[in-house]
Amino acid sequence: MFKKFLPDKLSKNERFLLNGVCIVLVVFFLDRFAVQSIRDRGEQLNEEIKKQELSYKKRSALLSNKEKIEQRFVEYGKYLQTKKGSDEDSLADIFSYLESLARKNNLTLVDVKPNNENSESEYLVSYPIEVEVEASLNLLLDFFYELSEGVPMVDIKKVSLKVKADVLETKFDLETYIFKK
Repeated sequence: MFKKFLPDKLSKNERFLLNGVCIVLVVFFLDRFAVQSIRDRGEQLNEEIKKQELSYKKRSALLSNKEKIEQRFVEYGKYLQTKKGSDEDSLADIFSYLESLARKNNLTLVDVKPNNENSESEYLVSYPIEVEVEASLNLLLDFFYELSEGVPMVDIKKVSLKVKADVLETKFDLETYIFKK
């Protein structure tokens, strides 16, 4: 095979051994430079495929839950009021809602004032409000029930009651949550 490159003074066994060593070296270098690079690229592609498959599985799980999520949003969306305009406009809407609810439940709305500690997250704006009302216990319970079932989502934080003749003087802190668009 390599007769023209080999010296003539080598014996037949030496030539055979030299040919074998040359073949082994050629195969070794071909493996290192050609086959190994192809194998490495194949392993890299396999890793990328596994990452894409995992991403696809996560996305398909979310898509399979899409109808459930949309149904829950419709179900609970009625409790979330969307923010319209500035904070003052939103507070005015909340105050008018509280006033109409108090009027509906025959409560005397003594005082309503916002705390200046509005907090915003990525999806919600919360408005803490201090409210003071006067009413009987039955009317007050009806008011709290309707407030908790109303359109703006409300969390009543702190309630203090004082008995004044036959009327309860009630002060409470509440926090309303409005959904950002």
